[in-house]
Amino acid sequence: MVRYFERIHLPEVDSTQRYLKDLYAAQPDRPPTLVWATQQTAGYGRKGTPWLSPSGKSLPFSFLDRPQEALPLWSARIALSLYDAVALWCSAPLFLKWPNDLYAPSGKVAGILIEARWRGSTLEAAFAGIGLNVYHTPFPPDLSATTIESLGEPPPSMEAVLDAFESHYRQWLTALPTQVEATFTQRLWRKGPFRIQGERVEGSLIAWRADGTLLIETPTGLLSTEGHLVEVVWPPAWS
Repeated sequence: MVRYFERIHLPEVDSTQRYLKDLYAAQPDRPPTLVWATQQTAGYGRKGTPWLSPSGKSLPFSFLDRPQEALPLWSARIALSLYDAVALWCSAPLFLKWPNDLYAPSGKVAGILIEARWRGSTLEAAFAGIGLNVYHTPFPPDLSATTIESLGEPPPSMEAVLDAFESHYRQWLTALPTQVEATFTQRLWRKGPFRIQGERVEGSLIAWRADGTLLIETPTGLLSTEGHLVEVVWPPAWS
């Protein structure tokens, strides 16, 4: 395949996201670049949450791109690309948990972290960090997590997973925003309750919009709110 990203493999790193941001700081004219590691010792997610990366079992990777659109839309393209890549080996249902996780009913499969570098109001570069559970591994009993292999069959290699992700990313980059909106909404876990600025709200997600807005059907009517204000109360009542 013709690669979209320049790809860098590291046997071990503290964080692929930190490594890539440092690389960009030293070389700001870099082409789209993807960094992945066999072992990541200090990965992190949203709000600095640690991400466990068992060596050879988990696939931590980060990539640099320069989207010419709003970050919520670009983030959705990434989530859909990851969903499609993982689905190649999974027989269990998958869904996207707002705002940045890939789940199966048995647990979390992957997390996505979006960070950006700005010059004033101009977006200079964006960084997507992904932690993906690939092969069978024991997780702490208090951690709801699962792997691609547990959901279907083991991918032939980590690079095969990266190839699949990159292929789908190229496709989703060219999709119309309306197609991204519709597919992202379809794949979302839509049942509430939600927490919005500290207040518990019952309801269901009706739609996600490319500007980052969520539409929530509540007992008192339709609520439109900025997505970054919304947190899904978790775990859900599986039904």
